[in-house]
Amino acid sequence: MNNPAIIHQAARPYAGFWKRFAALMIDLVVLIGVGAMIKLAGGEALISLSRPDAPVAGMVAALTFLLAVCWSYWSGFECSPLQATPGKLAVGIYVTDLHGDRLDFMSASARFYGKALSTLTLGIGYLMAGTTKKHQALHDLVSGCLVLSH
Repeated sequence: MNNPAIIHQAARPYAGFWKRFAALMIDLVVLIGVGAMIKLAGGEALISLSRPDAPVAGMVAALTFLLAVCWSYWSGFECSPLQATPGKLAVGIYVTDLHGDRLDFMSASARFYGKALSTLTLGIGYLMAGTTKKHQALHDLVSGCLVLSH
């Protein structure tokens, strides 16, 4: 018997490198906007902790906050019913597991933290999305995810 989720996923084309790159750029603009709103809302004290002359503990706190915001943003949106960040929605792509189903928060988190591997390979992990059969980047392969076009 055929699995309808696999048939559904197979009917959708895999998202290519440039669509994924455009989505990333849009998401970065959104996150910069979020940072600006935090600063305007009184987060100046937290943002000032990341200055080079700030104490190490302050810089660690600021980086931890930044990591938490980014993790919440990407993992939260990708495991939501939207299955996509605002950037992915704007370019018409979304994230699934290998069966075409929505990610749970753990899988979305694994995908987010897997991006560290894609980065540590001097970006080669990201470039894999343009060369692999299913257009999977390294973080997609290690987390068992696909990025599909609508």
